[in-house]
Amino acid sequence: MRIVCVESSSTSACGTYTWGETEDYIINITAAPACSGTPTGGSTASSQNPICPGQSATMSVTGGTTATGLTYQWQSSPDGAAWSNIAGATSSTYVATPSTSTYYRRVTTCTSSGLSANSASLQEVVTLTSACYCTSAATSTSDMDITNFTFSTINNTTPRNSLVGNSRYCNRYSRYV
Repeated sequence: MRIVCVESSSTSACGTYTWGETEDYIINITAAPACSGTPTGGSTASSQNPICPGQSATMSVTGGTTATGLTYQWQSSPDGAAWSNIAGATSSTYVATPSTSTYYRRVTTCTSSGLSANSASLQEVVTLTSACYCTSAATSTSDMDITNFTFSTINNTTPRNSLVGNSRYCNRYSRYV
């Protein structure tokens, strides 16, 4: 493999240039060994944990067998005891978008031996915290007032200080959870 870094122009792998550098590397690509016996399940890991409702996290496995002839099946469980296969989740990783906290694990099977192993499970926690909300703040003295807030049976019509033309109150809005 050849890497060419040229200052202020572009060139081909065998081109000429005034300023820059060319480096050549030899890369040997070898196939992974074929699986045999019982594979190592490893430990399930998440790209982000906890997550907010509606967010996704990528599940992967560390410390598992790396070989050819392996198949994968991701499973989920609401309690870490009763497991179900996730339809279509047969890659080495899985992108989960759970609506509630859910346990995940991967079943790794060696096709030549027919033996399989489970990864250690991981609970992906879905939580609603202040980190799930965007930050809001007034940015101008001409921002409009919030004069009414209604949520379910709560109806707050208490007037607040006017922001219009009053820089003293600018940036006083905050997020409330």
